[in-house]
Amino acid sequence: MVNSVDTSKGKAFPGLFNNPHKDVTGHGTHVAGLIAAKKASENTDRINGINGLVPNAKVVSIKIVNKSGFTTLGHLGNAWNYVSHPSTGAQSNDVILMALGSIQNINVCETFGNVLVERLRNLASEGVYIVMSAGNCELDPNGVCIGTRNSLQNWPGCISGPNIFTIGSIDNTNTTIGGISNFSFYGQPSVDFLSPGNNVLSCRPGNGYIRYSGSSMSAAVFAGLLYSVDGWPSDAIRFQEYLNPLDT
Repeated sequence: MVNSVDTSKGKAFPGLFNNPHKDVTGHGTHVAGLIAAKKASENTDRINGINGLVPNAKVVSIKIVNKSGFTTLGHLGNAWNYVSHPSTGAQSNDVILMALGSIQNINVCETFGNVLVERLRNLASEGVYIVMSAGNCELDPNGVCIGTRNSLQNWPGCISGPNIFTIGSIDNTNTTIGGISNFSFYGQPSVDFLSPGNNVLSCRPGNGYIRYSGSSMSAAVFAGLLYSVDGWPSDAIRFQEYLNPLDT
């Protein structure tokens, strides 16, 4: 992973004494590894690494969460100012992964953080691909979601538009591909695609490996696929009809 990270462009918000390349939660390292990890060798005698979808793809770390996994709209706004800069920010065909979310009322998707929504859509209109996680619910002891699983409650993943993709999780832990993961939000709008997000192996800080589950992992898998083909081939590929297998 180290060789994949462009340390010259990484930023942290707030920036004072905050190293953008020091992962205090393990979340960023895990999703980045799914995209860009490169196995050290092909020695099969021991576990010595994994390959992401695009080994050694260039990754820029934009850190806005604290060690508890929380951030503010202000920090997110500063991050968007940075990635939107016309000369030093994201360029056409770049992929931005936003593996984060805030639970909001389903009726306020467009009005909550409306300035940030406008910036996001402006950047997407310039050919930058925005990939966001659909969101996860809290599970009870029986593995049943507590509350609704409507993806429109997860901001900014509820936002839709050209070059903007929200990714839910499909349960990949069985011998055959199952249905939507029991933790994943879903719905159309705003979920565009599903990708594997259950018990996914990737990197952790300290040169190790760990399995995590979540729509963040699903979004990272999709972001890697999008990066690997250098762009979105056609909007015709988006789901035209959505049938939730949990409802059948």
